[in-house]
Amino acid sequence: MGGTRARKAVLLSRERRFLAEHLDAPSVELTGDEAHHLIHVLRLSAGDTVALFDGRGTAKSARVASIHKDTVELELDDPLPAHESPIALTLAIAVPKGEKMSLIVQKLTELGVTAVQPLITDHGEVHEEWIQERLERWRRIALEAAKQSARSLLPRIETPKPFDNVDVIKRGTLLLRPGAPPLREKPQGNQTIIAIGPEGGWSNRELALARKRSVLELSLGPRTLRTETAAITATAVVQWLSGDLTAT
Repeated sequence: MGGTRARKAVLLSRERRFLAEHLDAPSVELTGDEAHHLIHVLRLSAGDTVALFDGRGTAKSARVASIHKDTVELELDDPLPAHESPIALTLAIAVPKGEKMSLIVQKLTELGVTAVQPLITDHGEVHEEWIQERLERWRRIALEAAKQSARSLLPRIETPKPFDNVDVIKRGTLLLRPGAPPLREKPQGNQTIIAIGPEGGWSNRELALARKRSVLELSLGPRTLRTETAAITATAVVQWLSGDLTAT
């Protein structure tokens, strides 16, 4: 009995955040997985307060008005802080094999990225079909990480694109390459793409194409980093340079 009360006290000390639509209305209804989590996992009841976010930048506090078998009615209250970065940051990543991408998606979401773009590269370790099969899993991981880090924006986990795609490798893209000048300055503008290559590095063809499109070649210091380390480090550095990690 005491253990149950202690677990409930821990849950109540944390913000309970749920994804919901239509936060401009006076009330909303939760269904599906979100309602199941509220009813059967957290075991909340009428009168309890939660946080709702729409995944597009809006978050509000809400009160549980009523609970039915598979649905929850909530009354909306005040807006909540957005906790979002001043820049829209996309990480274009040559997907590593194994479960490393799950870690990458989780940590980049916590660090405030706007999107994760899986890349198909010449020296890539996995095929497009392998990536497609895991997209929904990565999207679920992003959702849970967005809730945990109190975000109002749900990062997009994009379908894979080839390195040659003009929307990814273009003028101003920050392409990480060992031996390039270090990343020290805030990127220009309020939208930034960081491209991170596979363990085998970029091919000569890819580097030639990137230079033709006027990317910015940069590094994260003198050591060669694994893909997951580079992704997390690059995100943290750019967010810090942009003022996100110093905000209160």
